[in-house]
Amino acid sequence: MDEAGYEVRHGLKVRDALSLVVSILAVVLGLRLFDHDPVPALIVVAFFGCCALWLIVTVVGQWGRTALRVDQDGVTFGRLLLHGKGGKAATVPWEQIGAIVVFQQRYRGIVRQRYVGLKGRGGRPVVMPIPWGHGPIGAWFIGAVPPEIVAASRPVTGWNLDHNRLARALESHAPARVRLVSID
Repeated sequence: MDEAGYEVRHGLKVRDALSLVVSILAVVLGLRLFDHDPVPALIVVAFFGCCALWLIVTVVGQWGRTALRVDQDGVTFGRLLLHGKGGKAATVPWEQIGAIVVFQQRYRGIVRQRYVGLKGRGGRPVVMPIPWGHGPIGAWFIGAVPPEIVAASRPVTGWNLDHNRLARALESHAPARVRLVSID
């Protein structure tokens, strides 16, 4: 049995780094065009400057914090920056969990965002220690996934999910009734 379990921490993903570079280049371009046409230049600088600032704040604010942990205690979701109360991770014990569900948000067939969610045991929803996740509107955008799973989910943002390591951690730490489900 692997005592360490599976833990992944927030860091800088390639997509985030590319978005930051594009935002900074757009700001520089907007500043250079300011003398020629100030209104569009100001809009570009303001929009892409805010995007760059948000990326920097979220990456630095989350850097090194636990995003997901699966161990003998259950499943721990790290909290998102500026979301939820306190600033602590929330652990859901194995007694409440029937399945770990990996799903994707799609828009017109294009994958927009991957998520890891929890399905409750015996048809009951998972009781999250800290209120978070998506409400009914968020569940509507995801579609094929039941709203109670969407409400107990985390986006795979700022970290990478290793499906094989997650499956091995489930084999080592979860009760046999808990399964790993992928919804495409």
